[in-house]
Amino acid sequence: MTGIEEAVGTAVVVTAGVVAVAEGINQTVKLMNETVNTADDMFTTMGNMAEDFGSSVNDFCNEVSSFFDSFSW
Repeated sequence: MTGIEEAVGTAVVVTAGVVAVAEGINQTVKLMNETVNTADDMFTTMGNMAEDFGSSVNDFCNEVSSFFDSFSW
């Protein structure tokens, strides 16, 4: 092999390595983005559940209050 062929071969191998690393980084970023989206969905769901629970507790307290208000003290 001539020096030019070796240089071209090395450049091809280096380029392939850079492309492989870039693809690995791209896949990692995609997975991190999916993880963030999943966590966001999870916390949104938990927030909605807490809001629903708080509303239910409030409704219950109102019912208890109405029950006691119905008595003539």
